[in-house]
Amino acid sequence: ILSFWAWYDVAVYSEPGCRGDGLYVQVRESGRWVTLDFIGTGGALDSTLMGNDWLPYRYDISFLQPGSVTAIRFLFESDSAKEYEGVYVDDIVVQSGCLTVFVGPTESQGVPTGFDLRPNFPNPFNPRTELACVVGHRARVEVAVYDLRGRLVRTLLSAELPPGVHKLQWEGQDQAGNALSSGIYFAVMTSPVGKTVRKMMLLR
Repeated sequence: ILSFWAWYDVAVYSEPGCRGDGLYVQVRESGRWVTLDFIGTGGALDSTLMGNDWLPYRYDISFLQPGSVTAIRFLFESDSAKEYEGVYVDDIVVQSGCLTVFVGPTESQGVPTGFDLRPNFPNPFNPRTELACVVGHRARVEVAVYDLRGRLVRTLLSAELPPGVHKLQWEGQDQAGNALSSGIYFAVMTSPVGKTVRKMMLLR
């Protein structure tokens, strides 16, 4: 799922051959750009403030092949008929299963410089908890859950990630989706700098 917030004030009078002022939301699939939406309008009015506020937008991008490399772009189109404020886009999020990727810096200091697995919250939990893995530069990262005996319970993430803070959810289930019993479990993040371990307590 691709989601973001947008605010815009655009001229809706369009010149011949132009759709008007607005924003194309596109993803790259198999070497070509696929348009998900055009945010804006054309017509014979003077100008408009769309929605009069920040509005959420959400798109299903499950048609992309699992494991494929893609890109997202916001392509602004304008003509010379009128000029107004334009388009603002913020809080871009790509969510796939239990992995949520916030595109761009998500901390006040900007893009993080190191690798870390932050403690889960809540802890103890029942049945869902959230972790955040910090990625300093593009790298392959794995986050997996182990029980007290050191047996692999579930792999939450195994992918190459861009720099940023990436949030993960675990619902106390094994790889097959079966609910696990109460107990101590360990979340282990493997990155180019080594391993980070966090202890989690599941209470049914």
